[in-house]
Amino acid sequence: MNKRSLAIVVVSTSSLPLARQIKKQFPDAVIYSKESEEETVLMESIDSIMGDLFLKTDAIVFIGAMGICVRCIAPYIMDKHTDPAVVCIDSTGKYIIPVLSGHIGGANELSTELAQLLGGNAIVTTQSDNTGLGIGYAGREVRLVCRCRRFERQRERDEHLHRRLRQ
Repeated sequence: MNKRSLAIVVVSTSSLPLARQIKKQFPDAVIYSKESEEETVLMESIDSIMGDLFLKTDAIVFIGAMGICVRCIAPYIMDKHTDPAVVCIDSTGKYIIPVLSGHIGGANELSTELAQLLGGNAIVTTQSDNTGLGIGYAGREVRLVCRCRRFERQRERDEHLHRRLRQ
């Protein structure tokens, strides 16, 4: 994964060892926790920070149940060209699943990298990745073309997220 801003959101303090292991590989990552712990940013709730993370980070690693992850990100999902990469890791580190922005946002690539780091399994369901059609130079070329559209839609995304946060 390219050097980007990464947020790690833990549902339970029992997931902090996984979060810290990821942070060793990504030293600029920020760990968010509901408990005040060393090397973490205290959050009131996951809902209270998710809109801000969608605006300010390129990738969100969620350690906890997929259902909680999906419910927390759902209000902020706009477009595959503007949404951050979202990856969900189960609390044991066994399954690493790209949830949002697999190709363009890099969630598929990040999932694979995290699986190697944690000794888990990346569960990538994108057909082009699984059939070899989206790998290598062609995939990066498409990603570069799509990034241009991302900047065009940035203001629309920001306005949408600000409206959601005011509700």
